[in-house]
Amino acid sequence: MNSNTLDQLVVGLSAYDGRDTKFLQALADRHAASADYADCLIKCFDRNPTTIADGASWLLLAHLRGGGDGGDGDGGNSDGDGDGCYGGDLTPRLVDGLIAQTNVLTSWAAQLHICQSLRLIPLDADQALALAEWLRPLLGSEKPFVRAWSLDAFLHVCTLLPSHAGEGRMALEAALNDPAASVRARARNLG
Repeated sequence: MNSNTLDQLVVGLSAYDGRDTKFLQALADRHAASADYADCLIKCFDRNPTTIADGASWLLLAHLRGGGDGGDGDGGNSDGDGDGCYGGDLTPRLVDGLIAQTNVLTSWAAQLHICQSLRLIPLDADQALALAEWLRPLLGSEKPFVRAWSLDAFLHVCTLLPSHAGEGRMALEAALNDPAASVRARARNLG
């Protein structure tokens, strides 16, 4: 990993106000071509203030949605060396790194972004199991969007874990009766 990319991202994310997505997109435009971009974003998750993790998780979600290239169409790092992203997918090593960092994500915004990312990330059964453990408490978050998207992510990982199918159905049924309309709507879309 290039510590220069990480240092520059930390400095840039330190100025993030928690709302300005154009600011974040400008950061992505400057750094997304770096082979270690996704790795550096994940390493930002445990930084303070939490707006650094909020911005880094938003950037990771945008990176995954954009095919791994920040929208410029070159597909990111496609050399398959295991150091970065290729085709928007995180390598297994980076997925393991992401999972290791989930427990340090204390802000609801960062948790939300990772929940929204999980359908875009290739997971094996062990990774899905670890994420199921992280997602369970989020199903009861005080933030409705976190509840809605943790349900989405939880049901996704349950599809990879046949032993969790019943728990996934129970979570879906509970969400259909959630007091928040956004959670109920997401549950209906997933049901």
